[in-house]
Amino acid sequence: MLESKQIFLPAQLTEYWADDFIQCIVKFEDEPLVDFNFSFIEFAKPFGTLLIAEEIKRFVKLRKSKGLKTRAIGHKANSDPLSYLRHIGFFKFIGLDVGNSPGEAVGSLSYTPIEEINIDSIREKYNMQTESIGQVVQNEGERLASIILGLPSIKPNNPVSYCFTEIIRNVFEHGKTSHCCVSAQKYKNKRIEIAIIDRGVGLKNSLAERFNITNSRQAIELGMSPGVSRVEFSDDDDPWHNSGYGLYMLSQLAIRTGSFFICSGKCSLRCFKDFKKWKYLNFDGTAIKLEIIKHDGMDIRKLLTDIRRDGEMLSKVNPRASASSGFY
Repeated sequence: MLESKQIFLPAQLTEYWADDFIQCIVKFEDEPLVDFNFSFIEFAKPFGTLLIAEEIKRFVKLRKSKGLKTRAIGHKANSDPLSYLRHIGFFKFIGLDVGNSPGEAVGSLSYTPIEEINIDSIREKYNMQTESIGQVVQNEGERLASIILGLPSIKPNNPVSYCFTEIIRNVFEHGKTSHCCVSAQKYKNKRIEIAIIDRGVGLKNSLAERFNITNSRQAIELGMSPGVSRVEFSDDDDPWHNSGYGLYMLSQLAIRTGSFFICSGKCSLRCFKDFKKWKYLNFDGTAIKLEIIKHDGMDIRKLLTDIRRDGEMLSKVNPRASASSGFY
């Protein structure tokens, strides 16, 4: 009888634990029999949940290709965290026939479930086969924002809609993929967390088409700079956006109000207003977390306008070549 190697899911599915989990499970990829134990999960947040789910999905698919067996333990237990994960589509996303499928739950005034977004599918959903990708993605961003905010319709240039739209558009601009996964939650303290993951080419491979970069850290730094894009792109109807400003705008909004996390290629970056930490993390694709907090008296629309103005000034002073050297 094969001896099983157990992998315990973290008690808290957050980015703080997810990166250690990702590095841990690599060691078990060639074990004959592996059990994932979900028994000790106590808490789940959108980004950590989605990041861990993506890596489990990758891990299981790789092991299947090698003819190796992977099982699950404890995922049917009657606890609030596991019930929530079953509801938002976590288990079916990773390949277990338990709970809802991704996107099956309709969401509520506080969360969107795990949703898989395919550009062809949303074109069909909105009957917009001939429209530009920007308009199609904007419709999807408005739909997600309306769920989180509990509004029947979204006004033009709503900041939450803008965040969803730009974070999805960034995938299709940089990732060379037509597919991504999103999840989000609104909390009582005027905090919103938005998570998105794609398994595209990653920032380094994308930006290397136009810029002289050699590692993942350079790519992340450059991608977060204003005026940087793999393609020439503009949207004259959006007062906060122009070519190459999407990731800059999003990261600055998150850093100035809450926090920002990105991993792509060989490293990750966690940022707060006065804190920045780089870490080695091998991730095939790109994963981003925006934590946006509307502090008392804050005008998010004005802040976005200020961020764009700052970016335009910075781009003129230090145009598109500021990526520093790094280790990843």
